[in-house]
Amino acid sequence: MSVTFIAVRGSVVVDVPELPIGDIVTGVNLSNTNAWALLGLLGLDGRGLLGQVTIAEARRAVMYARATFERRASGYTRETVTERTMWRADASGVVRLRPITMIAHGLDADALGERLGRFAVLVERAAAGGATGIAWA
Repeated sequence: MSVTFIAVRGSVVVDVPELPIGDIVTGVNLSNTNAWALLGLLGLDGRGLLGQVTIAEARRAVMYARATFERRASGYTRETVTERTMWRADASGVVRLRPITMIAHGLDADALGERLGRFAVLVERAAAGGATGIAWA
């Protein structure tokens, strides 16, 4: 699952060209957990991973996040977790000896800062393109 941050003018999506490599033309796409961390760092309500703010509110959120980053970032970081199983039973109850590896990727302060930077670029380019807000879903 993922969350996409997009530039909007009212209820219309505004294209924002020249976003950092890896992002879609209309916005910034993050995994749910990374989006939750970014919204928390920005001081925005991310409980439902669905919302919208004005460009002015988004700019204030970026300034707040940057000003408090060193103090608050550790509250939104997480370690990578790897879990391995040695066997498993399939739906019929037959034991399969194929191991399964599950990796929950972490988010360190550098990566969180990079995502904050991508969001800040989106906000500024959205404003320059005539958008009135940033929405996410």
